[in-house]
Formats: sequence, C-alpha cells, structure tokens
Amino acid sequence: MSKSEFQYFSQNRSLKLRFFLIFLCGFLCLTTAVAVQTGLWNKRLETARMQYGLWQGVRMDISVKDRQILNSHELLEEVGTQEIFGLLETNGLTFVTGCADGAFYKLANFSLLQGRLPERGDEIAVENWVLDRLGMAYEPGETITGTIQGSQRQFTVTGIINNYTTSWISGDSQPAIFTGPGSGLKSVRDNVFIRGENSEVIDDLKQAMPLLIRNVHVKELWEPFAPENAAWSMLMVFSLGGSAFLIMVVFRKWLKSRRHDIQVLKGLGVSERKIRKDLIRTIIQAAGTAALISLTIATLMNWPLPVILGTAGALILEILILCCLLAKDVKEIPAVENASGGDLPETQRHWKPMKRVTAFRLGLRFLESRNRSIAGNLIAAVFLAAAFFGTTLALTETWQLQKWLQEKPDFILSLEPEGLQTFRTDDSLERIAEKLKDDSRFSHVESGFVQMYGWAIPVEEGSLLEQLRNDPTISNESRNSLLYPSELMAEDLRNWQMVPIISREDIDLTEVEGFDEELWNSGEGIILYAPDVSIYDGKLWLADDLSNSIEVKSEGGYRSGDTILLQDPFGKEVKTRIAGILRKPPEWMRFDEMMGLSMAYTIYAAPDFFEYPVNRLHLTLSDEQKDEVQVSVSAIAAREAVYMTNERAIKQRVMDLLDSQETLFGVLTAALFLSLSFFILSATGRLHNQLADWKQCLILAGARLSQADKAICSVWGLLLFLLATGILLAGNLVEAIHSRFPTNGDLLGSVMPFLFVNNEAVGIYQLDHQISLWLLPAVLGMTVVLAIAGFWVNRRNEKFLKD
Repeated sequence: MSKSEFQYFSQNRSLKLRFFLIFLCGFLCLTTAVAVQTGLWNKRLETARMQYGLWQGVRMDISVKDRQILNSHELLEEVGTQEIFGLLETNGLTFVTGCADGAFYKLANFSLLQGRLPERGDEIAVENWVLDRLGMAYEPGETITGTIQGSQRQFTVTGIINNYTTSWISGDSQPAIFTGPGSGLKSVRDNVFIRGENSEVIDDLKQAMPLLIRNVHVKELWEPFAPENAAWSMLMVFSLGGSAFLIMVVFRKWLKSRRHDIQVLKGLGVSERKIRKDLIRTIIQAAGTAALISLTIATLMNWPLPVILGTAGALILEILILCCLLAKDVKEIPAVENASGGDLPETQRHWKPMKRVTAFRLGLRFLESRNRSIAGNLIAAVFLAAAFFGTTLALTETWQLQKWLQEKPDFILSLEPEGLQTFRTDDSLERIAEKLKDDSRFSHVESGFVQMYGWAIPVEEGSLLEQLRNDPTISNESRNSLLYPSELMAEDLRNWQMVPIISREDIDLTEVEGFDEELWNSGEGIILYAPDVSIYDGKLWLADDLSNSIEVKSEGGYRSGDTILLQDPFGKEVKTRIAGILRKPPEWMRFDEMMGLSMAYTIYAAPDFFEYPVNRLHLTLSDEQKDEVQVSVSAIAAREAVYMTNERAIKQRVMDLLDSQETLFGVLTAALFLSLSFFILSATGRLHNQLADWKQCLILAGARLSQADKAICSVWGLLLFLLATGILLAGNLVEAIHSRFPTNGDLLGSVMPFLFVNNEAVGIYQLDHQISLWLLPAVLGMTVVLAIAGFWVNRRNEKFLKD
C-alpha cells in the first residue's frame, strides 16, 4: 500500500465538515475580537489626536544644537516650530501669544470652530476661552487691542480654535493667541514639535536629547494585551482555546466510535506514520480553509499588515498544537485488543442489589462513566454563559455611561473664569436662567451656587476631622483628595478647615441624618456632609467605596441641631445651625455634574441662605443646531459679562466612542446568545438520548421504572447544580476583570472624574457590581431555562414518536 493510497480520515466528509465549522466559528470569533480591539483602538487614537494633537514629541525652549539635530534627522516626518512672544495685556487680563509655521498647525491638529488661520501679522486665531474671558462673541472680525513687548498693538480675529491648552503638556505656557507671519514681534522662546516615521524614532531621540518630552496621551501602537483591552484579550484567547477544546471533544467522541477501525488498520500493517499523516492532512485542510476565510475578511476590513500577520501566526500555532494532541490520541490506540467487547469500558463488580442502590448513587455512576464528555459540555456551556454575561455587562455599562454623558452639560456659564475663584456674586445668571428655562433649544437649565474654597468651619476638639488632619499614617495625596490641606489656611486660622459650599434647588434630602426641614427651608440652617471613612493601606477612603470589612470611622464632633460658626471668603463670621448630617454620598452627589464636586465636610445650603443664590449655570442642548446655539450662548455670556465653558466638543467625542462600543457589544451579545442557546439545546438533546438508553439498561438490570426515573432526575439535578455553580464563579471572575480594567479608563477619567477615587475606578466597580446583582442571576436563570426547555422538547418528541 503506497503512501498516497491511504485515506481514512480525509475521506470522512462528516468529520471534515465538523472540523471546518468548529474552526470557522473559533477563527471568526478571534477575527471579531481583533476587529473590535483595533476598531476601539482606532477610535481612541482618533479621539486622542483630536484632543492632544498629532505630534509625538516636543522640545521646549530648544537650543541651537538640538534644533540642528532635529532639522537634519532623516526619520522625522514633520518638524513644526512654535514661537512665543510673551503676554498680551488687554482689559486687565493677560494671554500667552505666539506664532507658528504650517507644520506646527498640521501637528497640532487644531479644531477650527470658525474662520481661518491668520495669514498676516495683524491677524490672530484665538482659543474660545479667550473670547469667553473678554466677553466677546464667537464671530471672526472682532478686534483685540492690547500691549505686548512694550508696544500697543491691535489684532483682528480671523479664526476661533477649540481649547487645547487645558489638556496639552505644559499647556499653561502654550499660546492662546496665534498671530500670522510678519508681526514684527521678537520670539522669547521657541518650541519644536516633531513626528517620526514610528514611535521608535522618538525613543532613540530621547536617548540623545533627554529634555525631549513625549506625547504620552497619544498611543499609536496597538497593544492587544494592555489592561484596558483585557476583556477583548480574554475573548481572543477563549476563541482559540474554545475552538481547540471543541475539536478535541468532537474528535475524541468520533474516535471512540471508530476505535475498532483504527485497531484493525494497525493490525493490517498500516504504519502509525501514515495514519498520523492522514489525520494531520485532514486537520490542515479544514483549518486552512477556515483560516483563509477569516484572514480574507480581515484583509477586506483593511487591517494593518502586522495585525494580519500576528493573527495568522496565532491560527497556525493553534493548528500545530492541535495536530500534536490529536496525533497523540491516535497513537495511544493499541494495534491488538480483545475483539469480544474490548470497546466497552471495564466495570467493577458490585454485589449490592439494585433495590438497595439509591437514585442519587445511580446518577453519580452515570456521570462517572461519561465524565469526559459531560465535563467538556459543562465547561463549554459555562464559558459561553460567562462570555455572554461579560458582553451584556459591557453593553449595559455603556448604556449607563451614555445616560450620564447625555446629562453632562454642553455649556457652563459662571460668574468666575474657569480655574479662578473671585467670589463674585450678582443676579446676572439668575436673569439668564429665567430667560432660558422656556427656550426649547435647551433640555435642561440647572442653576446653583458653587464655591470650592474660601469658606471655613472650626475644627472641633476630639472630632474625626481633627484626627484625620493629624493622622501621620495617611498619605498626603490621599488625604488631600477628601480634605483641603490645612496649609492653605493662614497661620492664625490653622484650627479652621477650608470647605466648599454648594447650593441647588430640588436636592434629595431623604438620606440626611436628623434632618430639620423647617430649619432648612428657612434658609438659616445648613447640611454638613461628614461621610463615614476608613483608612486602608495608608489611604483615606470613603467607607462606601470599600467592599472589604475595614474599620469605619464616623464623625461625632458635629451633630444635627448644633450651632456652628462659619467664616465666609471675606473673613466675616456667619452663625448658623446644622439642619442635618450626610453620612455617605447619595447617588445624586456621586453622579451629578454640579453636586459631584463635593469634598468631605462640604456645606450644603438652601438658596435662601445666600443673597445671590446663583453663580453657576449648566445648559444642556436638546436640538441639533449646536454650532448656532454655541454662538447664541456666547453672545448672551458676552452681553451679561459672564464666562462660558464649552463642554460640548469633548462630550461629543466620547459619545461617538460609546456609540461605536454599543454597536460592537450589541452584535457580540446577540451572537453569543444564539451560540449559547444552540449549544444548550443540542447538548441537552444528546444527553437526553444517552439517558434514555441508560434507563433501558437500568430496567434490564432489575431497577424499577420509578427508580430509573428518579435516577434520571438526579442526573439532571446534579448537572444543573454544576452548571449554576460554574456560571456563578465564572461570572464573578468576569465582573472582577471587567471592573479592574475598564475600557477607555483614561478618557472616562477626564470626562467623568467622579468614577475614579485615588486613581482607582471605584465608580465603575460599583456600577458593574450593581449591574451584576441582577444581570448574573438573569443569565443564570436564562441558561437553566434553556436546559429545561431542551429537556422538555426532547421528552415531548420522544412521546410523539412513541405515539
């Protein structure tokens, strides 16, 4: 028999089709996971480039030597220069002013809101916050007159660019105003921004130029196993591992039914090498076709070549490992075996009569006799259920994040410039709020009073506040995240604690301890937010943020009804009473754009507590005419001499990213649901057939019909118990991994800072935990219902065939 004549595995079309379908499903899952990761990475990269620019490195205040190095470097694609002229003084305000070449504008990737970039020395492009500070409308053609380098200059605004200095490295020294070429101003400092052919160029340059600063916000290399991609990395691994495991289960089951044929072939003299070669050829044909389809799809999706090669390498590695494992199984089949029934598993003699054997013991005997196939099916079902739970958890979390983001204001009007507190109070914003509340363009107009510092309360002797201020075991960084440092107070006021004060209408007061409603409504009382805290690992935590049972410390130095002396920003003492104590942050505080600014010992006051109760106005849009509305709001702010902060741009970028995640998670959730349903129904069908045959064997062995039925029920009960236990354990593991490595954590931290405490995603963990409390039982119940439905359908079909 020649080598080319032997074909046993490769002639079995049913086996080849099974192999192909399983490989195809596994490889398509891998392709989907990689596509999702690369899609999210591209979206993150696009968002980061819009926010932080295209440049990879910057050399501030560059020297002549370093400039020569950069200009002569052959691997740099772009070298842009930014000249700093100094401060332009106008209307009592100062702005960093400079000039830049075309390469810098390209690397900066500015979002030009209106107009064009300056082309002459008397033309300027300005950040929108400059116009907010000057009370000017968002309209090109306005003129700004000021003093720079000792001379009076007048500039015409030709373009308005979106704020960038708030997020760029050394943003406080970046120009907020750009003039055109030929201004006649002298550069006092030059900054050079660069972009190389790849990130390795910047790494090499940094070795020769230590003062080169990298743009750490823009990660241009895809990192499939980065923490933020942990969920998708697991899906990639499970896709390959799951398909390989299923191939092993299917092949071993098929091999068991063909065991005698392999023995005969070996007995007839067919070498093991020929059998192994035929098996490997069959696997490679099925897997190669599936891999070719997957990689073709990847090519059509315009994947980068390194990603395609990496995916192909992973597929080839799986195929090689699988070939080795399956060849090992064939090798273990002996050439000669007892033909009178050697295929049947050897059983030990049991002398106990059938009448004395319990149904539970019979059920265990059945599971022991088929432990491999049952274990394989259970693991596959648990894996599919856990993957379905993970994608559904991610989808539900995305929906909640979208909801919070939609509630985030598009514009913030304030009596004070962003980042600067002047303690200005008047009725300007009250008048604006009254006008805009009936404006259909805004879905929400929320007014309030927020002063993050300036107010102070006395530190009572023996209070928890005094202990926390003086506890040396707490790190300063952690303490300062909840309490203002005592060093901010003057020397003679060190026994006072600086606190924020916040006021807003319609505050939910149901969780206030010892609440005095009459005192609160009169405007003569305040609510003190004195949260329960815990000290863990040298950090100060809100007790609500820790799931561990750590010692909880409560404030006892301040009680509801006590008279307390406050000090306002101008040093005036205000005598008031405590109308209630908040011991933990309620939901409206944690996820509220205005109230979420709170630190420990924040004072909450009713609007009647203040002479002018509004110094902050949040506006949320309800229509699509956003650019026109922005100009309108800017004009209102200019007319009333208030400051406007535009939150719409970053809000829209994050919303676009969440929308893409929603689509991807939705598709994966639907696919996994169908896969789980199909697998559970088919597995219960196979199990039902096995149990039917086993029931007949029990009856032939002398068991009563009722005893056989109870034994089958015990098998189903044990399997459902094992399935439920596995899903609960796997679900908790998925939840822990998902909350520990949040998707887009850096971006969420900049837009929703209330989700992070001490640089840890405490808010996301709590959100995932709240979702899991109902989602995990729902997934578990759905899986059990599918298993019961599969059993019921097969039982009904069996009765129909008998009838």
